[in-house]
Amino acid sequence: MCGIISYIGKQDALQILIKGLKCVEYRGYDSAGIAIGDEQHPFRIERSVGYIENLIKHVSPLGLKGHVGIGHTRWATHGGIFEKNAHPHVSNDKKFILVHNGVIENYAALKATLLKTGVKFYSDTDTEVLVNLIAQYYQQLEQLPTSQRFEESVRKSLAEVQGTYGIVVICTDCPNELIGVRKSSPLVLGINPDGLFLGSDVGAFSGHIENVVYLSDHEMVHIKGMDYQITDLMNGSVTSPSLETIDREQNTADLGDFPNYAKKEIFEQGTALGNMYLGRFSSDGSSAHLGGLQITPYELRQVERILLLGCGSSLYASKIGASLIETYARIPVDVEYASEFCYRNAPLNKNTLVFVVSQSGETLDTLNALREVKRKGFPTLAITNVVGSTIAREAGCGIYLHLGMEVGVAATKSFTGQVGMLALLALYLGRMRDMSFTDGRQFVQALQSLPQKVDEVLALCDKPMQKLAKTYVDYQHCFFIGRQMLYPVAIEGALKLKELSYMHAEAYPAGELKHGALALIDPSVLTIVLATNEEVMGKNISNMMEIKARHGKVIAIGLEGCEIPQKAYDEVIYLPKVYPALLPIITVLPLQLFAYYLASERKCNVDKPRNLAKSVTVE
Repeated sequence: MCGIISYIGKQDALQILIKGLKCVEYRGYDSAGIAIGDEQHPFRIERSVGYIENLIKHVSPLGLKGHVGIGHTRWATHGGIFEKNAHPHVSNDKKFILVHNGVIENYAALKATLLKTGVKFYSDTDTEVLVNLIAQYYQQLEQLPTSQRFEESVRKSLAEVQGTYGIVVICTDCPNELIGVRKSSPLVLGINPDGLFLGSDVGAFSGHIENVVYLSDHEMVHIKGMDYQITDLMNGSVTSPSLETIDREQNTADLGDFPNYAKKEIFEQGTALGNMYLGRFSSDGSSAHLGGLQITPYELRQVERILLLGCGSSLYASKIGASLIETYARIPVDVEYASEFCYRNAPLNKNTLVFVVSQSGETLDTLNALREVKRKGFPTLAITNVVGSTIAREAGCGIYLHLGMEVGVAATKSFTGQVGMLALLALYLGRMRDMSFTDGRQFVQALQSLPQKVDEVLALCDKPMQKLAKTYVDYQHCFFIGRQMLYPVAIEGALKLKELSYMHAEAYPAGELKHGALALIDPSVLTIVLATNEEVMGKNISNMMEIKARHGKVIAIGLEGCEIPQKAYDEVIYLPKVYPALLPIITVLPLQLFAYYLASERKCNVDKPRNLAKSVTVE
């Protein structure tokens, strides 16, 4: 969950590192640091607590020089948020400087051994153990040439490590070299004529490069000046890198006229969905075109069950997707927490098709679930937004969302994008089963109109939700309730409110409210009722009346043409009617706006909520 950027080349490293750190700050923002130097300038390490801006203020007057450098922005795992725990970390002998993303699970045992040899520790991190372990091996390998000695020290040290890591290491005896290694934590090599980069994702390169090499697990890249070599960490054999071209625009983000990324990404959802659907409808306008699946129609018709795996917003999008696939394709669908799947022996039917869903494509829990399913021999596909991500590469095939980079930590456009793509998948599978041509055409027309509907709903709800946020800014508890496909929307709405505004929020299937949770209703509790599904409108109204009878506050999200009695709510917003499959997408939009504006009223950092990071690359 930390962000890494490193550079070696012809340009001054400082501004490249600072710009790169800004681009990956969404990965962690508890603290940040850099190390810069080269053959003419001794390496200097500077660190600070808090956002990148604090580091910039700290280093600006220092005049740091060098063409080689590493930078890191931290999301705390081992050790509190103090400068001593910020990266980079340096070995006792000052020869090694290291940044690390991941968790070293056996750090306590390694630390105990190093303490016996006289190593002193100045931080509470697992990373400081690794940098000193490398230094110890370096001392033992003095018979080797310096550059080889550097590489072998890293290799031997990592052979003792249990856990996950993406690391970049500097050896001051080899000031024009960098070594990077990954295991279950992303690391990407970026290449341009002026220098070589290593980063935790391509966003770290801030538009500097077009060509990249995505390192695989147990691969080590050794950079020497403008040359590099990739080897297998385990046996040292040289591997042939696969050079890929990236879309700079897909991996850069500009705020434009918006005050923050959270608001920008909410309001660009219509455009993002339009981009996602480009080229994905059949020529006769009755079905979907999903070339990335790489599974024949015959093979898909043999599927008897689908399993969707995800975490957080991706899990809730999958729950909606499950309802859509079951409704329109008549295929049973299970949805599981990816974080739990590996730790239970789930029975899977031999004709089960598995989709893993992850915005970043680097979510470690989801990646581990993918590997477990593949180990058992099941066909596994990915739905992800990031081209070249680990999940996308290891799944082998799947569907890219092409939503553009999402910077805000709280998922907004990636959630609606995942739901929109799962709706497209439901259409695709449905047309292979028993969905008629006419029904397929109606579904396609609804999806084609969705971007415009999203823009319409955001414009409709913007000012009302801003007003409601002012009204309820001092409330501390909120329930979200919904039925059928709107229950996962309620969960997502509660999650957004928690993430952005730090208000306590819970979601319930509406019928479950009276099975216990109703005991918590009083005038200090707000309930947001999602009542945009016509077929259960009467039951939704009954739920609202139950809450109002206990003096609870109710905001109703309704549907045009389906009037809700005034005595059933305190506030109401009516959304336009849409094709039933698209109700979850338009219903979540006012919830995103409410969470955003409530957080703004509470002076919360809407792009960087406390304790959270965008890409969860640790378990």
